[in-house]
Amino acid sequence: CFLLFDQKIHTHEILKHLRVMYGDGHQMQNEELELLDENTVKSEFESFMNADQGNHEKYVAFSFKHDLLKATQYTIQLPSGCPSAEGPLKTRSEWSASFHTYEPLKITDWYPNMALKQSVDPGNSWSITFNNSLDHSTLNKSLFKFEPEVNGLGIEHTKDNDRQIIIHNSSEPNTVYKLFIQSAAIKDIYGQRLEYNNSDNSIQFHVHDPPPLIGDISGATGIAPNIYTKTEFKIRKVLKM
Repeated sequence: CFLLFDQKIHTHEILKHLRVMYGDGHQMQNEELELLDENTVKSEFESFMNADQGNHEKYVAFSFKHDLLKATQYTIQLPSGCPSAEGPLKTRSEWSASFHTYEPLKITDWYPNMALKQSVDPGNSWSITFNNSLDHSTLNKSLFKFEPEVNGLGIEHTKDNDRQIIIHNSSEPNTVYKLFIQSAAIKDIYGQRLEYNNSDNSIQFHVHDPPPLIGDISGATGIAPNIYTKTEFKIRKVLKM
C-alpha cells in the first residue's frame, strides 16, 4: 500500500494514526504492518516517486507481514489530526480507501453436468471452468486422473479463455468417469492454489451410447425402402394419327 501526502511527513508518526480494518469491524494491529524499503518503493511506485522530487519525503508505503484473508474487504483509515513535518498544521478530515482480496481459486462449473447436459457422445470433449484465470505454467495433463482410466487424454488451455480447461478424450460409451485432481499443483495468476476435495466425487463426466448409424450398413441402405403396390393399368384416351 502506498499513501502520498501533499506535505512532508514523519513516517512513524503517521503509522501511529493509521488503521487497517477488515471483515465485520476487525482492526489489524500496526505490528502486523511492515514498512517497505526505499528500493522497493522506487521499483513498485516509480511513477509516483518520479512525479516530484519532494515526494520522497511525503509518502508511507507498507505491506503485510502475514497473508491476508481471501475474499475479504480491507479499509485503510487515517483520522483527522495526522501531523505534518512542515509545521503545526494537521489533517482536518478523515481519509479512507478500501480494497478487496481475490476469491480463492475454485471450480465453478464443468461440462457435461446434470444441470445443463447430463451426458455426451463417446469421444466428445469435456470442460472445467474456474472462477479465476489460471497460471498456464502450472497445468499438465498428469494432474488429472480419471476412474476408470480414459484413453486419448489431452488438456487444452488458451489465453482467450484462461478460466477454462478443455479435456480431449477417447471415452467409451455408456461409462461414467470420475475426476481426481492434484489440486495443490494448480495455481491461478495470483499465485493461489486450487481448493478442491477429491473425496467429494463431485465432478463426473457421463458418456452415453453412440447414436444409431444412418447410411450403408452391411450392404443395406439403412433407410426404409419405398414400397410399391400393384395398380390397375388403363388406357384413358387413344389418339388417332
